Amino acid sequence: MLTGISAVDALTTLVRGQKLPVFSAAGLPHLEPAAQIAAQATVGGEPFCVVFAATPPPRGTAARRARSAETVARAGHGGGVLGAARTARRGARTLSTRPTRRPAELEITWTSTMGVRLPRAASCAVPDADPDEPAPANTALVHAGAAYADAVRAAAEYAAAGAAARAVGDELLSTRRWVRAVRRHWIPRLETVLARVDAGLEQNEHEDAVRRRWVADMQAQGR
Repeated sequence: MLTGISAVDALTTLVRGQKLPVFSAAGLPHLEPAAQIAAQATVGGEPFCVVFAATPPPRGTAARRARSAETVARAGHGGGVLGAARTARRGARTLSTRPTRRPAELEITWTSTMGVRLPRAASCAVPDADPDEPAPANTALVHAGAAYADAVRAAAEYAAAGAAARAVGDELLSTRRWVRAVRRHWIPRLETVLARVDAGLEQNEHEDAVRRRWVADMQAQGR
C-alpha cells in the first residue's frame, strides 16, 4: 500500500488493514497529512477503503477541521475522510450543545498551631453528572470519571498539606533567623552588660568591706 507521501512510503511498509498513527505537535499540521494519505493512497489499483479516526478535537476547532477534511475528500477519492469529517461535524455540534458541568466545591478548614495559621484539612465535593448529559459510551469512561473525581479530591488534600508544610517551613525559617540574631548580637551584648554589673557589684562589696573594717577599728579605739 502506497500513501502518496514519499517519507512514509520509503520508511514504512504498509499492508491492507494496518493502522498508521499520525502524531503531531503544537504548530505542526496533523489533519492535512492524514487527509492527504486518505485521498492519495493506492493498493495496486485494487478497491479499498481508508478509515480515518481521531481523538476529539478542541471545541472551537472541530468544525474547521471537518470542513478541511471534506475539501480534501471531495478533491480525491477519500470516502473514509468524508465520513470522518461528517462525524467530526456531529461531534462539534455535540460539544457545543453539551451542558457544562458545575465546578467542584472546595472547602478548607484552618487552624492555628503555636501562632502559625495553616490549613488543617481540605474537602472537595465533585458534582455528579447532569441528568441531561449523555451517558458514557462504555464502562471505561465511567471508571475514568470516578478516578478523575478521586484525583481532584486527592489534589485538594495535597494542596492543603503542601500549604501547611510551607507555612510551618516559613515560620521555622523565621525562627532560625531570630535565633541566629540572638546568638550573634543580643547574647554578646547581654554578656557584656552582665560582666559590667558583676564588676560593679564586686566593687561595691569591696568598698562595703573596707567601711565595715574601718568602723570596727574606730569602735575598738573608742573603747
